[in-house]
Amino acid sequence: MAKPSPDTTPLVFRQRQDGSMRAYFNGVPIPGVTDLTINQRSEDRYARATIEVIGLGFRVELEPDDAPHRVIEEVVAE
Repeated sequence: MAKPSPDTTPLVFRQRQDGSMRAYFNGVPIPGVTDLTINQRSEDRYARATIEVIGLGFRVELEPDDAPHRVIEEVVAE
């Protein structure tokens, strides 16, 4: 699996003209997002995103023990 990069990641944040931000995954708005904060500390080489989603925008499921796992590797943007 290829490493994701800022150009190819399916997770995208867009800032709107009114200053608000929207979160998208594979081009589809993520429902229920109530807060989106992006922070880049001076000592870090990468930014951290915090997304708050209300309970109507997601569900929690129990993953089977034999479920296959896909790992998205952490990427440090240059």
